[in-house]
Amino acid sequence: MKLSTPLKKASQTGKAQTAQSEPLLDGLDRIKALIQPMRERMQRYDQAILALAQARDRMIDLKDPQPPVMRLTVERELLLARGDSEGLARFDAEHGQALQDERNASERLQRERVEQPARIKALEQVAKEIASEMKDHMKDLFDAQQVAKDVFKPYAQACYDTAQAYVQAMQAAQAADHVLEAVTTFHWYDMFGDLKQFVKPELLSSRGDKVLPTDLPGIEFEVLRDLNHAVDRADSALYDQMRLEAEAAGLDSKPVRFYTPPGEHDERAVYTPDGLVPRRVKQMPIPVGGGFTVVSI
Repeated sequence: MKLSTPLKKASQTGKAQTAQSEPLLDGLDRIKALIQPMRERMQRYDQAILALAQARDRMIDLKDPQPPVMRLTVERELLLARGDSEGLARFDAEHGQALQDERNASERLQRERVEQPARIKALEQVAKEIASEMKDHMKDLFDAQQVAKDVFKPYAQACYDTAQAYVQAMQAAQAADHVLEAVTTFHWYDMFGDLKQFVKPELLSSRGDKVLPTDLPGIEFEVLRDLNHAVDRADSALYDQMRLEAEAAGLDSKPVRFYTPPGEHDERAVYTPDGLVPRRVKQMPIPVGGGFTVVSI
């Protein structure tokens, strides 16, 4: 990978390179091969957690459900009790399908009340199994980060090479500073033997945490200030190009979420984030002579 050419072109023109003979980030396919399976597990986990949240929300309704409609069932039972065979035949002819629908609805409600706790338990188990898969493949995430270090090495090497040249330039500047300061510094005395001041040329002051001191002779302060600020900012043209390369490789910039299963004896309920199901508004009983309270649950 020839790092210097794309770096130099992009930084000089200020525009992302639309056509590169070589990618700026060489190895994204290896990262995807390690990351993508975990993202798929994350998607499956999210689906299980959403279904779990919905099942728990439905369980709230089932704990105190509206009684099933049994109007037709009761009417038919009364006809049977009276022994009205003609009325019963007429009733069945007119309301047979509606009666069956009523019975089916009642049976579904009763069956759901029995099955819903088992459904919740099963969904929790599915989520735990997916989390176990994630744990089993946790090494893939660290391997992906190791690949990222390999991909980054050309940029690290470029920084090091440039830093070497920078250090050599700074060493040369400090040598010149020491010699020129020594031959031009003067001591200012008064005529009574008192030293009033050491007067030195301002050549190379302390850098502190800056790339360069901001009072270098012959270089404007604003130019040095901008340089010192720029060192901590990414090159926008290169960033745009690299981001496009990552997207083209199928890599998402959103963090991978990784879950570990609970311990064998951990009986806590699996967590479901807020907002997966609509918030409920429960109206409390209205006290005599009072208003009402709305409570969000």
